[in-house]
Amino acid sequence: MKIGVSSYALTWSIGIAGQPQPEKPLDLDGLLAFASSSGAEVLQIADNLPLHELPESDLRTLAGAAKARQIDLEIGTRGLKPAHLLMYLDLARSIGARLVRTLPHDGQDRPDLTEACRRLQNVRADFESADVILAVENHDWYPAAWLAELISRTGSQRIGVCLDAVNNLGQGESFAEVVDQLGRLTV
Repeated sequence: MKIGVSSYALTWSIGIAGQPQPEKPLDLDGLLAFASSSGAEVLQIADNLPLHELPESDLRTLAGAAKARQIDLEIGTRGLKPAHLLMYLDLARSIGARLVRTLPHDGQDRPDLTEACRRLQNVRADFESADVILAVENHDWYPAAWLAELISRTGSQRIGVCLDAVNNLGQGESFAEVVDQLGRLTV
């Protein structure tokens, strides 16, 4: 296990849409510097810094800077639409990330269990052949048992859970209940 940090750990320093912005928002260089100075070995750049909006040259710079600092990269997004997940798989490959984290929804699109399973089955082989993990984060819009069933139905060692300790409080589920349901599926 490695110690890591997520861009969500510095949400207010990066800036939040609809909120007053920091005078000087933390960028990718600042995030890498923070991770390095904190002793982190992994940096997860989540959807609050959407990598698909960056030019290819910035992605190459990011990958090189992370490698120079001996920091492994992970990336994050939202949603289960296959085309979007495959775009993030390509981004992961381009910067050497071994994990793509996503939420089961993108804020607008909230698939039911059958549709979510169909979507994951559509990208399963791509993630497996790339040897990249797809980690679906638990979220308060879905009970832990829903996510456990989704991951179990995929039948893939490369698709698992990104476990957030507090996200299911909105479902009225305690951390102990969530870990009981999702702990064995956490990647």
